[in-house]
Amino acid sequence: MKSLVIDLGWTNLVVEKYEHDELTIYLQDKATSCVTQDIAAVRQARNGNDEPTGEAVECLVWADKDSEDYTNKFVIGKYTEAS
Repeated sequence: MKSLVIDLGWTNLVVEKYEHDELTIYLQDKATSCVTQDIAAVRQARNGNDEPTGEAVECLVWADKDSEDYTNKFVIGKYTEAS
């Protein structure tokens, strides 16, 4: 697992890459290193059976600080230039 940690002064913003090619972005308490707030996850798009599908990525966003569940999901397909 690889991480990028950005010091925001009052907390750390962490971007972490997992072995299964998923990026997660979250806030981390500087004193305890505990995750305090999920921000987003970016991964290959999944179907209803949670299996990777096609040439698209999905972005899961946690926009509500009081909810543990993501609030928005965006599926972004591969751009193909028109001929």
